[in-house]
Order: sequence, then C-alpha cells, then structure tokens
Amino acid sequence: MPRKDILSYTKAKRYRIDPGMLAWLFHRVSGVIIGLFLIFHILGFSGICPFLSKVAGSKGILAAVAFLFFLHAANGIRIIFVEFASSVEIKKFKVHLSIAAGFAVALSAFVIVKIFN
Repeated sequence: MPRKDILSYTKAKRYRIDPGMLAWLFHRVSGVIIGLFLIFHILGFSGICPFLSKVAGSKGILAAVAFLFFLHAANGIRIIFVEFASSVEIKKFKVHLSIAAGFAVALSAFVIVKIFN
C-alpha cells in the first residue's frame, strides 16, 4: 500500500530544454569534433594515412572546423561570463551578449580569412 504522506506526481513531467544546456551540449560536441579533426590532420599530414590529408585539407572541412573553433571559443567566453555573474538577470544578459559576440567573432574571422587568401 502506498504511503499517503509522500507527494506523487500523476502527470509525466517533461524536462525543459534550457538555452544554457544547449550551449553546454554544443560546447562539448564542438570540442570533440575539433579534437578529432586535429587527430586526423596530424595523421594525414605526417604521412601515416595519406587519405586523411585530402579530407583534412579540403576547403569545406577547414571552413567548418574554423567556424566551430571560433564558436567554441565564444562559448568558452560565455561560460566565463556565466560563472562570474551574480544574479539571474545578469546571467541571461551575458548569455545573449556572448552569443552575439561569438557570431561577430566567427563572421569577422571568416572575412579576414577571405581577405588574406
């Protein structure tokens, strides 16, 4: 027989998806992708596996990894902002500020690469 003093939830509760959780997930996934790219890059250009040098050297892959790298760095800035914020309102503002800064950094890096290439 169930205890009556314990509250039970009759409805199934959904886990709310928070933008901070999605940023954390993106930070982890982009870090793993960048790490795998570095391993493939080292193996390909050192001569161990020549096929990987063609894959790691393609312009599309390099552009995608560069974009991921700059967004990963901007997300790291967001983490620093959130860790040193004291109130919820400041944390929300700093999250939006870091997202905007991340896109600005990624866009400016893309423009700089296009100018000097």
